[in-house]
Amino acid sequence: MSKKSNARPKKILFVSPNLAAGGAQRQLINIANGLHRRGYEVSVFLFYDKGNLRNSLDKNIKIFSPCSIKFLQRPKLLGILYGTLRLLGIVVTEKPDLLYSRQWPKIPVAIIGKILKVKTVSVEGNNLEHTLLLRKRPLLFRIRKLCAQLSDKVVANSRSLAYEVKEVFSLDSEVEVIYNGIDIEDIRKKSKEEQNHKWLGTEAPLILAMGYLKDEQKGFSYLLEALEIVNRSKSARLIIIGNGKKEKLEELSERLSIRDKTDFFSTVPNPFPYMARADIFACSSLYEGLSNVILEALALGKPVISTDHKHGANEIIENGKNGILVPIRDPQKMADAILKVLEDGELRQSLEAEAKKRSENFSRDKMISGYEKLFGDM
Repeated sequence: MSKKSNARPKKILFVSPNLAAGGAQRQLINIANGLHRRGYEVSVFLFYDKGNLRNSLDKNIKIFSPCSIKFLQRPKLLGILYGTLRLLGIVVTEKPDLLYSRQWPKIPVAIIGKILKVKTVSVEGNNLEHTLLLRKRPLLFRIRKLCAQLSDKVVANSRSLAYEVKEVFSLDSEVEVIYNGIDIEDIRKKSKEEQNHKWLGTEAPLILAMGYLKDEQKGFSYLLEALEIVNRSKSARLIIIGNGKKEKLEELSERLSIRDKTDFFSTVPNPFPYMARADIFACSSLYEGLSNVILEALALGKPVISTDHKHGANEIIENGKNGILVPIRDPQKMADAILKVLEDGELRQSLEAEAKKRSENFSRDKMISGYEKLFGDM
């Protein structure tokens, strides 16, 4: 099925649930596009043919999407089973040298790879303790552990996550660390596009946050509490961009009497004009793998205030030099950091200059080169 073990893999099938707007999907697209440009034969398999990032994939990359048939998309389990069978058939007919997967498709990919003797790369991109709820979901944990052990290579996007993956899944071999990469030039170009919002370009300081509205991970309620503290001494506004249910966050902002200073709206195709014109980018996450939005904010020279969450925040930010780290679940410390940046012009300028420098360490090309080396060594 696969080429000789010492051959450089040239035909790679990327497997994803969909191409909806999300960090994992954006990274998969960046890697697929980059390897395609470097001469690899790349294709993508989607369990569900949906997502507004599809147009970001190079038009010459072939997409397999078996579940465009509506009745197979509900219930979800039926779609997964059908998709797994279709994936098995695609691997048999297309004969890829390597299967690359993120998120839950890692499970069928690891099994198919082992059955058909195709090399597999499995990417872990988030905190295992929280995403697996180890004590509450023992069956899922055992399945994920087995699949990690079946994979030829496991990759993590931060050093601390790599350590956690190796320990939790009891892996014999080392977990590879390849940091997420961003297209810095494209981000800066897109940030110059026109964007209309009543708060852009006004005198009141603007704070921006981005992420799926899942408060148990993103910690937006703590950010709202921090905004209320800030507004006791200095008027400031907050925009949160992200998909999900916003009602509870809106209710909290009402109770905190800051509803007129907050705005929530769904993910937009180009968020970078908002980011470029914000005074501060805030990340209130309780856990991550490696935050893409922090990298994007750094690329635009934004002062970043982030929780020191697991994982990756302190691998991106050197506290006080290219950003500020605060404890998780601590609105007071977050508010203090926001006020410090808003009131100290010299600090703000220093953070902005160092942010741009730091972002160069997380370029898309560096990430793609990391994967190219990994694939070449397999």
